[in-house]
Amino acid sequence: MNLPLHLATRFLKSGKTQTFVIVLGIAVGVSVQVFIGSLITGLQKSLVSKTIGSSSQITISAPAGSYIDGYDAVVGELQTIDQIKVFSPTLDARGTLISGAETQPTTLRGFDFSKANQIYGFDKKLTEGVLPKNLYRRRLLRYEGERPE
Repeated sequence: MNLPLHLATRFLKSGKTQTFVIVLGIAVGVSVQVFIGSLITGLQKSLVSKTIGSSSQITISAPAGSYIDGYDAVVGELQTIDQIKVFSPTLDARGTLISGAETQPTTLRGFDFSKANQIYGFDKKLTEGVLPKNLYRRRLLRYEGERPE
């Protein structure tokens, strides 16, 4: 028999209580390691899903205060790329809400709801109420002054 194995066996047999405590300690240590590893894996998947899962992977934008030149050509180009599963053009406008003496900065974002829903999953996140049915017939804001072209 191998000498180190023989010495270890004799040591473990001589102190039964001590052997039990050692085995219990190893078992608890291994189970804690497995638990922590599983917890980290689950948190990592959740974090990636929350941070990347419902946001755009690529953003194409024009310089501040302008629009994308050749917008139709850009959209046509995006539709030919096989790796792009869904894209949703958006239009952002910043402004200020004024109510009496209070002001609040705001961003108004316009998008094609059916395409944006495929990215952001509004229908899965809705907890109360219903999604709008016919967005193109609704007028949410009234312009005062010149309309942008």
